[in-house]
Amino acid sequence: MNKFLSEKIKFLSFILIIFVVFIHASNYKKAAAWEVTYRAGYTWPIEAFVSDGVTRVAVPLFFLVSGYLFFLNFNNTRSEIVDKLKKRLKTLLLPYLLWSAGVVLFYFVIQAIPKVGVFFSKELIRNYSTSELLKTIFINPINFQLWFLRDLMVLVLVSPVLYYLIKYLRLTIVILFAFLWLFDIRLQVLSTESLLYFTLGAYLSFNKINLYFSRLVKYGGYLIIAWLLVLILRITLIEMKLITVFENMLLHKFGIMLGLIALWEFYDKMQEGKDMKNYKIYNLLSFSFFVYLFHEPILTIIQKVMLAVTGKSNTMILIDYFSSVIITIIISLIVGYLFKKVLPSVYALSTGNR
Repeated sequence: MNKFLSEKIKFLSFILIIFVVFIHASNYKKAAAWEVTYRAGYTWPIEAFVSDGVTRVAVPLFFLVSGYLFFLNFNNTRSEIVDKLKKRLKTLLLPYLLWSAGVVLFYFVIQAIPKVGVFFSKELIRNYSTSELLKTIFINPINFQLWFLRDLMVLVLVSPVLYYLIKYLRLTIVILFAFLWLFDIRLQVLSTESLLYFTLGAYLSFNKINLYFSRLVKYGGYLIIAWLLVLILRITLIEMKLITVFENMLLHKFGIMLGLIALWEFYDKMQEGKDMKNYKIYNLLSFSFFVYLFHEPILTIIQKVMLAVTGKSNTMILIDYFSSVIITIIISLIVGYLFKKVLPSVYALSTGNR
């Protein structure tokens, strides 16, 4: 992998983590859950455009890059599989367990504080049975963003099977998984979104396909515009009740696919020939994984407090939506920086040495 692609993945990972925070920040439903009458207006279209539109490229692109990197120079030998599994125990499984168990402990403590615990009293940790506690830590963490690591670990475990499927079925297996994803066919062990895009990344890597598409670079700006217009069209059709559930699902997923291409090519158009290290935010890029691990439940806590204090009008819900993301990211970066500086070995352990 060349330097340009490495820097590109590093920068896009940071942007995509911000996208993930926005996905989790959508709060008009949270406001309604507090028995507040939701006033139809401009709040939903704006939040839906961002959290259910622009930012939805984040998870597919993360899985695509993960599949590409995992299968880079992969020969499916026993020793290679063992080495990769050992590495993922440190970079995926250990952070998953530490953060999942850590948040359970955090909730246990915070629920014991009378004036604070009232905000987190829906499910009391002290009332969990042993099986519920184990299920929460290992399968359905409170910090729900860890599902990405859970799916990634499953994909790593089945990587030898994926290797042969790609080797012998080639593009056919990608098309099959795309069908499962497009028509929202559910699987028990992992999401079809993770399966499709991890396999697509693996296919690109296996076939040594160059991820720099020179013919598309010059159209990067136009692709961005086309993508945003598709997202606006979808929101408009929903608002005007001119689209069925099935049509909405297909248009939503078409927007994701177009967005992946647009974002990937737009970066090349904007950054070609430039050195990412010259940017002031370069040092922040290394905290992407920590922000991902740390932002929940901090984001939820901030939003619950803000909704309780500011009220639930359309304007305040929207202000809380954007400000909670900014506050969460700033807090995450500050905590990550201090954590790494004060306890570097513990930080490395908890982030898989990223």
